[in-house]
Amino acid sequence: GTVRLGDFYGDQAEYHFTEAPSFLPRSGVLDESVPDDPKVLIPNYLANPSNCVTPAGYYSICCFDECESLMDQVEKSLAAPMGSSEQIAMVVSGLGSASQPANRTLSARQLGLLDDVAAHHGGMVPIHGRLFAQWMHEAYPRECSYPSIGERPRQMEDVAHVQVEEKEKYVLIAKEQKEKGQTTTTSTKWVWKEELVDQKAFEFHVKSSLRSDITIFSALGFMGMACAKLLVGPRLDKQKLI
Repeated sequence: GTVRLGDFYGDQAEYHFTEAPSFLPRSGVLDESVPDDPKVLIPNYLANPSNCVTPAGYYSICCFDECESLMDQVEKSLAAPMGSSEQIAMVVSGLGSASQPANRTLSARQLGLLDDVAAHHGGMVPIHGRLFAQWMHEAYPRECSYPSIGERPRQMEDVAHVQVEEKEKYVLIAKEQKEKGQTTTTSTKWVWKEELVDQKAFEFHVKSSLRSDITIFSALGFMGMACAKLLVGPRLDKQKLI
């Protein structure tokens, strides 16, 4: 889901990537969890407004966001704004993408993080929040963007271009990391910061679910008492006759 900044600049393809290192973090595109080895988040870069074409002042044409299709299927399967970690794991493991096969086995790390998100929210995972978006990035690192924290990336900022000296610096850093045997380029940072789309709606849904469970248990209790009376009643009548 990431590419080293030096490889990003050192690509010899016809189209050269020229966004400056100072511009990429402000756009939510750069993973600096390892300061000496910055990496470009591929899905974040593809979804960045700087890659959109604006043929007119009132609309833009941007890259297709495959994560939206995956989220649509998750929402359709759960039919609720939240679900248990087991439910979500079952749904997501069956969803294939351009980089992930369908019917796969999720890693122990992915399952553990999903359980932790559920525990963070009292047993259920809200699917319209930052932590679940972060988990979807773990599950689909090339399709789902890593969610920003706090202030969203600026949408209309002019692109700043990299200088030759900066480009050469990061190309050298990438080369040195490879020589050290550091070949892993996946994003590993996990931040326990939640931001729900609608906190009140989530709390209301949780309370409604609890009320429904209480109502069901109460109904079952009354049914159990009624059945007990039906079974015990005839026995008492027989005892009276005796």
